[in-house]
Amino acid sequence: MKNQKLSKNELKKLINKMISSHSLSSGGISNIILVIFPSTNVGKNDYYNKVLGYLTPIATQKRLHIDPVKFGTFSDLIGGPCDPAATPPNTNGTAGTWNYVYPLEKDKATFSFPLSDAKKALVISIKEAILDMYSDIPDSAINKTDTLTLGITAKSDRKKPVLTPAKIIATTIIGLTPIGGGNVEVMIRTSIDNKRASKLNRAADIEIAWSIVASAAAGPTDSTECNFVKIITTARYLLQLGEKAPGNKLYLFARWVYTSHEEQSGSFGSAATCNIS
Repeated sequence: MKNQKLSKNELKKLINKMISSHSLSSGGISNIILVIFPSTNVGKNDYYNKVLGYLTPIATQKRLHIDPVKFGTFSDLIGGPCDPAATPPNTNGTAGTWNYVYPLEKDKATFSFPLSDAKKALVISIKEAILDMYSDIPDSAINKTDTLTLGITAKSDRKKPVLTPAKIIATTIIGLTPIGGGNVEVMIRTSIDNKRASKLNRAADIEIAWSIVASAAAGPTDSTECNFVKIITTARYLLQLGEKAPGNKLYLFARWVYTSHEEQSGSFGSAATCNIS
């Protein structure tokens, strides 16, 4: 079963129909149930008859707040339960309904273009009838069985897909500018930007790791040996090292990071260094 989105025109018609039938203003509609329709004729046939059987009990209609008149409209289009023993073959014998038209149109021995046209028209009418029924169902009434059987999902249960970004292979280019008072301007850029500070993308932040060492002393060889670590969200950052820092040397590493997908973050490259003023 594939997701079949409503077109703008279909959605507009549905909303207008809901407004008219419930005497609502456009602001009175708080949510529209997400429906998953099958894309194939076989899938549609199975779905229509599954919906018919599931919603036939009055108790189910009441629980889901479905208007009996709307269910009657849908049921009349389907033609009642499918009877494989009926004549014509595999239909319930009610002319003009889905369970009459579809089996005949599907069978090569009984296929005709009028039947094909009738089937296409029924698909449109049945879809409208189903959406009209479902428009009455409040989120609070939907349970897991409803979702599995009818393909409807409460608005509160719809979760946006969390997309995992590609692994970052790009490295940072680091610029350090001492500006006095123990402050150093850190500028991070990509290899594409030659001069200005720039981020890899909107979702990526920057992790910096640094140490302050005496001018003649050896500095850290990688980020794990650094004394300080910080996540920054801008490509240009003022690193305030304090009044005791001037006269020493700064070693700073940087990498691109996804804070919500740490495993996809980049790696630290070589350190950038500068004398602190």
